[in-house]
Amino acid sequence: MHRVWIAFGISPLVVAILLCVIGSGIGGLLILPLLLVVMYFFTAIAAIPIFFLFRKLRWLHWWQVGAAGLIIAGIFVFLYLIIANPYHIEIAGIANSSTILAVGFAVAIIFWLIGIYRNQEFSYISGRLPWGLIIVTIVIIILYGGIQRVFESRDTQGEVIQIMNTTPTKPTALVKLETGEVINARLYCVGKLTPGRKVYLESRAGFPSLKRMYWVIALITDDPNEALNSCA
Repeated sequence: MHRVWIAFGISPLVVAILLCVIGSGIGGLLILPLLLVVMYFFTAIAAIPIFFLFRKLRWLHWWQVGAAGLIIAGIFVFLYLIIANPYHIEIAGIANSSTILAVGFAVAIIFWLIGIYRNQEFSYISGRLPWGLIIVTIVIIILYGGIQRVFESRDTQGEVIQIMNTTPTKPTALVKLETGEVINARLYCVGKLTPGRKVYLESRAGFPSLKRMYWVIALITDDPNEALNSCA
C-alpha cells in the first residue's frame, strides 16, 4: 500500500502546481497553499474512502478511478455553484466548472498511474500500455482547451451611457466600449453607476448562443472608498 499512499500525497500536489503555473505563471504559486488545502481536504474526506470501497469491489481500472475523480470534482462544482456569488457564476461559472472537472480527472489519473498501474498488489489490473487512457486524455484536453478558449473572460473598459433596467435581480446599462461599440451590459448593482461614469467590464461568449455578453465589474475611480462602496 505504500505506493497508494505516495500517490495520494503526490497527485494533488503535481496537479495543483501545474494549475497554478499554467494559469498564472510562477506568480500563480502564491495561491498554491490554499489550493492544496482544498485538494487534500477532498482527498481525505472523499478520495480515500472511495479508494477503499473501490478496492473491495475491484473497481480500480483507470476508467473507474477517472470516473471517481470526476464525481468528486462534480461535488465541488455543485458547492461552488450554490455558494459563490451568482454574478461571478454568470461570468466565470462555465470556465471554472470545466477546470474543476479537469482537475478532478487529472488527479485521479495521476493517482492511478503512481499507485495502481503495474502495482503487484493489484495484479488484476493489466500492466499493458493503457491506450484507452491515452486517447481519452487527449480528447479531454482538446475539449477542455476548446471550452476555455470559447468561454474565456476578457477585460475591457467603457463609459456608461444610460441605465436601462434598475430591477435588483438583473439591472442593465448601455455602455460605450473603448472601441466605440455600444453594448448592453449586466450590472451587479446600479449604485453610483450614472451616465458618464467610466467602468471596468468583463465579457465572454454566452451559452448556448455564443453571442458576446458583458458584465460591469467595477468603477474606474481614484477614490478607493468609492470603488469599494460603488453599490452604496
